Amino acid sequence: MKLDSVEFTTKVIECLADADDLEPTELNYNLQDYIDPDVLIKLGKMEKGTWKITFQVSDHQVTINQDEVIYIDGIKYSEGA
Repeated sequence: MKLDSVEFTTKVIECLADADDLEPTELNYNLQDYIDPDVLIKLGKMEKGTWKITFQVSDHQVTINQDEVIYIDGIKYSEGA
């Protein structure tokens, strides 16, 4: 799997906005204030292995795995690749 950096970080932002019932442009924070997007990009470029990362963004817990499945506060928001 190789994630496109812009596409994937955009997907995370869209999921966060959906969790808040907002449009992505209405969020009052930036993803990079909570996690370095390069971390997500590097994980996404891994072709083998399994991984899962959990981090806090504003008042949400975000979990992402190697299949690009995104959970916000334990609720699946993206099915992934």
